[in-house]
Amino acid sequence: MASNVSMHASGDGEQAAEKVKKRPPIPPSLAAMISGIEGDEALVVYLDESFVAKDHVAESVRTGTVAYALENSERAAALISANVREEVIRRQEALLGEVEAVGALEKEVALVSDGVGNLSDATEKLVKSLSDPFQPMQDAVTKLENLHETCEVLCK
Repeated sequence: MASNVSMHASGDGEQAAEKVKKRPPIPPSLAAMISGIEGDEALVVYLDESFVAKDHVAESVRTGTVAYALENSERAAALISANVREEVIRRQEALLGEVEAVGALEKEVALVSDGVGNLSDATEKLVKSLSDPFQPMQDAVTKLENLHETCEVLCK
């Protein structure tokens, strides 16, 4: 793997440590998008891991091939752009499918949420139906306890 190396001189004339920049390898997911370039000898230079745009431009100016290099870079950009468009269109159906699935899940969540709300309402009604008949009995027991205490106080 080639690298772009630049040297820096320190104030006392000694050279500083080399600064190395490495371009990461092209991920497999992007390989399909650049497939049109690999087959063209004039464009494959852009895929080389040692490719540095600044150096490429300088070399084109030095050798007088600016027009040729510009044409090749425009052709490479057009190929990549077309491949990206195709990839977006290809994945559009999958994305739309996922959106539809999310919509269906949202409907299911709404149904479950409604069911939980209905269950909560039913539980409240059940608690009320059990506590309502008990309340008069509780009131009667409280009156009886009060009467009993009153009787005890009067007996003393």
